Amino acid sequence: MKDKFIYITFVTLLLIFGVVILWKNNNTIDNAKIMFNEDNAKLVEYTLPDGTVANAKLYIVDKEVGTGTEVVDTSTVKVHYRGWLEDGTEFDKTINANGSEIKDPISFPLSGVIEGWRNGLQGMKVGGTRYLKIPAELGYGANQNGLIPANSILYFEVKLLEVL
Repeated sequence: MKDKFIYITFVTLLLIFGVVILWKNNNTIDNAKIMFNEDNAKLVEYTLPDGTVANAKLYIVDKEVGTGTEVVDTSTVKVHYRGWLEDGTEFDKTINANGSEIKDPISFPLSGVIEGWRNGLQGMKVGGTRYLKIPAELGYGANQNGLIPANSILYFEVKLLEVL
């Protein structure tokens, strides 16, 4: 009888722990989505290679402003990040919502990534953390990319570790 009680208690605690973890992760993503409105997010306009200004709206919110080297359009950067879709589905990450590292950070030249990252990281300083809301036109557009459906708005949390 005592073993059954211990078993039921253990299973109950596991279920409660699982619900708390799921709520915390979804709540973090929901909070990040709420942050992107015209009152508190910076709208970044950019010029296309042909000289016209893009209609797509890229929003950035600095969660934490860094104090180190600033990213410019020719920079190569080293970052930790999380990426998710509008419905909260995470499609890639090097860190968890609580900031704990799960993969090595990635390094890349800004010239080698989607337009939303290229434009959204410029002006960011090492040590900073930034949220990006990237419209499909500045992401993968009408193309599916792995777990990312075509025409998806992308959300990212990016922590800038180094400008190389």
